[in-house]
Amino acid sequence: MAARDVRSIVAILLVFVAGTARAQQPSASVSAAAQILTGEEFRLAGQNRFEPDIGVVLFDPWFRFGTLEVAVSATRRDEQAVLGRSFVHLDGAKLAGLSWTIDAGDAWRMPTLSDFGFANLFAPPVTFEGASVSGASARTRVSIYGGRVTAQQNIFGTDTIPVGQQVYQASASHRLNERLDVYGRGAHVRNGTVKLYPAFVDVSTDVSGGTRYRVTPSVAVSAEAGYAQFRRRGSSAVEHSPSALAGAIWSVPRGWLQFNAHYLPLGYFPVLNFPYIDRKGVFAAGEWDAHRLVRLFAGAEVASTGLDEAAADAAAAGVAPGTQTRGYGGVRVRVGDRSLVSVRVEDGGREIRPSSFNGGYESDTGVVSADWHAGFERWNAFARYERRENVEPVSQGSSFTQHDAAVHTYFSVGPGRQVFAQALVSRRADRSGEGQTLWQLGGGVQYSLARWQLRAEGNAGRTSDWISAAASNRQSLSVGLSGQVARNTYVSLDCFVDRSPIALVPGNPWMTRTIVRVTRSFPFGTARSAALPGSPARSGPTGRVTGIVFADWNGNGQRDPDEDAVEGISVVAAGDGWATSGADGRFVIANVPVGDNVVSLDLSRLPAQFDAPAEPERAVAVARNRASDVAIGLLPLSSIAGAVFQDSDGDGRLSPADAPITGAIVVVDEGARTEVARAGRFRFDAVRMGTHTLTLLTESLPDGSQLAGPSTVAVELTRNQEAGEVVFLVKREKRPEVRKVFPPKK
Repeated sequence: MAARDVRSIVAILLVFVAGTARAQQPSASVSAAAQILTGEEFRLAGQNRFEPDIGVVLFDPWFRFGTLEVAVSATRRDEQAVLGRSFVHLDGAKLAGLSWTIDAGDAWRMPTLSDFGFANLFAPPVTFEGASVSGASARTRVSIYGGRVTAQQNIFGTDTIPVGQQVYQASASHRLNERLDVYGRGAHVRNGTVKLYPAFVDVSTDVSGGTRYRVTPSVAVSAEAGYAQFRRRGSSAVEHSPSALAGAIWSVPRGWLQFNAHYLPLGYFPVLNFPYIDRKGVFAAGEWDAHRLVRLFAGAEVASTGLDEAAADAAAAGVAPGTQTRGYGGVRVRVGDRSLVSVRVEDGGREIRPSSFNGGYESDTGVVSADWHAGFERWNAFARYERRENVEPVSQGSSFTQHDAAVHTYFSVGPGRQVFAQALVSRRADRSGEGQTLWQLGGGVQYSLARWQLRAEGNAGRTSDWISAAASNRQSLSVGLSGQVARNTYVSLDCFVDRSPIALVPGNPWMTRTIVRVTRSFPFGTARSAALPGSPARSGPTGRVTGIVFADWNGNGQRDPDEDAVEGISVVAAGDGWATSGADGRFVIANVPVGDNVVSLDLSRLPAQFDAPAEPERAVAVARNRASDVAIGLLPLSSIAGAVFQDSDGDGRLSPADAPITGAIVVVDEGARTEVARAGRFRFDAVRMGTHTLTLLTESLPDGSQLAGPSTVAVELTRNQEAGEVVFLVKREKRPEVRKVFPPKK
């Protein structure tokens, strides 16, 4: 389901949470929600026609040991009622000079990886059933957590299902002085029962320690050394390997430069969503203000994968041996006071050598893009052009050239009233002579009045296939209304209508999705006031931390003119208070002690349609009676859906005569995530914007099957372009008839 379909629901929940936090009064809330779908089965991609969700939340900001939150939810799985995402969260407990946060139940934690701020090294958060304890002060951080890794199912993200992986981690860091930090970590990962996702090791234990030294206020060097012991999937041999990481960051008023080299074996924190394992390489990147209006940026990476080919070939799974290179560069030019132009050029290649678990391939990718951002008093606009070329010598079907052009504009009619419009044209030419053209037009309005918000958006598009001359049209309309209907009672309603007729496929082309949620809160206890949310009393000199939270659609870490503020996001200053972003995305944390501090997102409350940035923490220097400002960009998420069918009539396209294939395995981004097709349908939710690859594992197909097209396809997710349905067609070979000959009777 696309992120926009739940935007209003999430918004009303955030309004409730933010309102409770500002009131600083204990409360209990009860919410009930339901999703109702109508349409043909093959259009619903395996989703339930009726999806209920019930939740109860207890919030007490004045609990004896800190801020307490308890949540229990109920959902449905396999036609049975089950306990959904539930947790106990305690924040702000004081002990041994540290401020502690304790989570039990369904938790969300960032991996404790010592990337030391390098842009190319990061791991997404881990969701798990277990417990987490972390403490922090101005100089010290401690974190311990462990449990069963989970995948969040259903539209509400409350059906948490263990995926067969167990993760246990502990880390500690301490600032010895103003120049020197030391760091240590350890992790134990067990993947023995993982089936739905690709796992390269069955069990692994790794430890490492590192340091960061500030040579000057603008130059810092970092280094880490470690040891890993692991056993590959399908192998009985226990392997031992060192790990290493070293680099430097140079920051000056006019720019920055960073460099790092790393050696990360297969046993280095082998969780399912961390791609930087079993590889060695170097990376460099930087930005520089050549002029007050001109900023240059560039980066390059060279790496090799599959560090021990012999051990990998002896196992059932492994990282493919090969090399990859990537380089990019560009310029951002400010035109006047309200306009920005960016040009970016990227080129890279990958060569994977054949192994026992990979046939090998070679690809070269080049991207040239240009962006224009403009923000004026009552309107802003964004325009983008991109040319992408991919060449795979051994697969002409995967070689293509694609041109994309998009324009968006937003106009403020008045306070709380805005109209917007967008247009998109995409043209893809395959080396095999095939290709397609896509255009899409849309627009809408959003209106705020008192405590109500209304958003309506309509889109129309057309995709034309060059070979068959077939064209598919699509029209959609979404309307969302949310607000307060009575004291402490909130309601939201979202309706989405989609019409997607498919040539040669009979049936109703309409599909509708309706989501309704009602939330009722019950305040209790005594309300207490504070200067600002999360501002405890301080005896020494203090300052303020201010900032803004926004939707970072292009992932550049900077707020561009067309990127909206995000309301209701919890932001924490380590051990010194918290705040929630308002309707304009702004937040203020007062009474923060003078000196170095860290501002971070409260990931346990991050909405389901956003992912945390690569660096969810921001270092700030707080001065007495002054404000330090930070900007935090959230990464929007979308979804990819598709089908795996047998091409029964051999016409090369999906038709009513084709039969669905169950059990086929589809992989995103070479193993980052995996789904199993059910009734021929699969779906990936919570996928980041950008270009992704979908690969159908031919080993998962029935015997005698072969693909009618390429096994890997590229999918582009952008702000105003959802991924169309990805279809894999399979041909079944007819086996020769085997006759059983009986010997003559005597």
